[in-house]
Amino acid sequence: DPSLLRDSHLVFDMVYRSRGETPLVVAARAAGAKVCDGLTLLLHQRNLRWAYIYGELDRRHGTSGVVEKAARGME
Repeated sequence: DPSLLRDSHLVFDMVYRSRGETPLVVAARAAGAKVCDGLTLLLHQRNLRWAYIYGELDRRHGTSGVVEKAARGME
């Protein structure tokens, strides 16, 4: 129920989309809540997997948002 969302909430929606936002994310943003979407989760999982396989973090992308911007641009 979107009426229960407050600006003091942190909403984590595990669904990821390259374009647009889920209704939950839209409602949470409208309520002023902090939002983390599923694409952010996916990208962090990718970075952790890289570290697991190669024994170090992937410094090529870091936290600059380059990978996220590219992923959001996919159709």
